[in-house]
Parts: sequence; C-alpha cells; structure tokens
Amino acid sequence: ALAHPAARYSTSKERSPLSSCFQALSSKAKLQTYIRTSPPRIKMSSYQTITASGVIKTTSKPSLGTVGARPLQARDDLKSQGKNIKVVHFVRHAQGTHNVEANYRSTDQLDAKLTPLGESQCTRLAQEQTRALGGVDLLVTSPLTRCVQTALLSFPAQLDAGLPLVALESVRETVNFVCDRRRPISEIAADFPEVDFSQCMHDEDQVWRMYEDRFGDQLAYVRHRESDDPHHVAKRAREFFTWLEKRNEREVLVATHSAFMWHLFNHGHPGYMEAEGLECSGRDFIPIVEYGDDDPQFEEFMRSRWENCELRSMVVVFEAEP
Repeated sequence: ALAHPAARYSTSKERSPLSSCFQALSSKAKLQTYIRTSPPRIKMSSYQTITASGVIKTTSKPSLGTVGARPLQARDDLKSQGKNIKVVHFVRHAQGTHNVEANYRSTDQLDAKLTPLGESQCTRLAQEQTRALGGVDLLVTSPLTRCVQTALLSFPAQLDAGLPLVALESVRETVNFVCDRRRPISEIAADFPEVDFSQCMHDEDQVWRMYEDRFGDQLAYVRHRESDDPHHVAKRAREFFTWLEKRNEREVLVATHSAFMWHLFNHGHPGYMEAEGLECSGRDFIPIVEYGDDDPQFEEFMRSRWENCELRSMVVVFEAEP
C-alpha cells in the first residue's frame, strides 16, 4: 500500500476521493525527496517489447511522446486556444487483499481482489461523484480483478446509463510480484461479462512471462521487476495516451494502480530516479507528461502517492513538448 502525506485537503481529516479542486499543499506536505535538478540525459540502448503473437522483440529505441497535464480549471482556456484536449479522471483501485496482508509474493494474492472495506470505498465514491462525472463517455480499466471490481462498483449509475467499459493492458499495475500477475483473460471475462476485453491481445499474462523468463520465479528473484525497468512502464503509459488520442470520446475515466501512476506522472522529472533507487541505464528519461510552469501545486499533487479509491482529474493536452 503506497501512501504519501502530500495533497491533503484542508476540508476533511480524510483525503477526499474527488478532485473538484486542488487545494494548496501545506509545508509539511512537500515532497522533500524531489531534487530540483534535471536527471542525466544520455543515449538510449536496446529495448524489449511483446508483439501481438507473444514474441519478445528487441528494438533500438521506443516511440517517445509527451502529453500535457493541466488542472481542470484550465479546460475552457485550452479549448479557446484550439488545443487538442481531453479530460481524464484517474482512480486508483480500492483496497485489495494484498494491501492488507502485504504478502505480495503469496500465490493466494495472484490477481488480488477487493476486500469488504475496498467494496465499501467504491460505494462511497459512487455516492460522492455522481454529479461531478456526468460528462464521462468512456470508462477504461486495467484487466486486473481489483481494478475491474473498482470500475463496476464505483460507477454503477454511468454504467447503467450505457457507459462503455473497456479493459486495457497498458494501464495495468507494474508487474513486480504475484499480486500483479493477472489471471487468463478468458477467466476474468467470464467473471465480468459487462467488460469489453477485446483490446487485451493475449489470454495468458505475457508481461509476467517476459519478466519470469528474464529473472526467474519469485523464489529466484525477489527484487522489483517492471518497476526497475521504467522504460517498459513508460512505453505502456505512452501507448495508453496514443490509444486515447485516437478515440472519439472527450471525457474518460481510468481505473488503474498506484505504482503505475507513480511512474506515469513522475517519469523523467526531477527526483524520479532517486526516489526509485534507479541508476542511469543508458536511456533518456523523457517525461510521459509535462506540467507547464503555471501551477506547481498541481504538479506536486499529481506526482504524489495515491490512496485506495482516490480519484484525481486533469486535462490532457496532446502534442505537448517535453
């Protein structure tokens, strides 16, 4: 369970799951570990990816792209400037069994599910966000069970009204431990027939297989896997934004995971490598998102850790410069 004291709301002792406004951060909530100097920029080496047929392919350099991230209140101004924008509401899954037991390598935690408390967190979110999310026209979820459950339980009104729900492999959790391994798509789809899994190309978990082939099983290799391979996480995040840009929908909900969003919002920014304990790997750390210079509190908010079932909103600006 990843938690961080940053981005607390002054109106409540608990963090609100809504992001209708971005409150000023207290001095105690500053991300002290961030180092305000740029990470080193050096040439990129080889890169691995998985083809549609499941073959692991090595290329010289991934396709890099950066999108802009702006607070919701900038939407109208960006529209008037003719920017290509979409509103995206990210929500971290509610409490899972792995968050409580913290035994991430146990086979009992494979594709971890929500706890009863996690289900009640979804109910609370559903009650609080009905009006705020009235304009959403697409719901995207990670194919992992805890995220699918969060999507279904948190947004029942929208789904009952016909909101499409699509599972995407690109927004799944970083693949480090057994709890991050998903079940076969055929099995998950049987449990959740409301979800469109057609975008998930492989029945078996090919990302898990790639890292197991590289490092061995959980007993042979106990360190992080994909989190220590940040360029693969970044590639997935960029694939999501590329996919999103091609869609017709203008306002989207995304049910995803804390570590994935940590990488998405911090990759290539000051302090990222130090916070992850990463050493320079011979590749450029080009940001996935850039924040501009107008609202440093918004940047700090989006880069902080996420609570279970927390929702934050932003405007995505496509064709942004890193």
